[in-house]
Amino acid sequence: MLFFYRQLLLNFWSVAEHQPKGKLPSLAIVYLSMFFLSMGEILVLPFMSTITAMRSTADSKGRYMGLNGAAIAVAFIISPYMGTHIAQALGFTTLWIATVGLLLVTAVGFYFTIKKLGIR
Repeated sequence: MLFFYRQLLLNFWSVAEHQPKGKLPSLAIVYLSMFFLSMGEILVLPFMSTITAMRSTADSKGRYMGLNGAAIAVAFIISPYMGTHIAQALGFTTLWIATVGLLLVTAVGFYFTIKKLGIR
């Protein structure tokens, strides 16, 4: 995994140094975006599993974790489909604004869930 990110950053800089000063190329923006999306996913998925395990009882932990895994799998299937259709129909600006709005709502939900569970 580290090799992948090292190679990603090397590709980013090699593409960026051949561009006019002050302008990022589209490929560099894609690399940078994918880096941040991947890092966010790496940080969030274990946290979601922890919250799921903490909210379940000992008898229902397997069901909760199964449902959590199924929800993540469904999200990986539906998200690209929905994202491309929203981008095609309404444009990328609308897609990114809607994504930021959804992430803010999710962050607020996690905040109150953590507060309710008493996690610091």
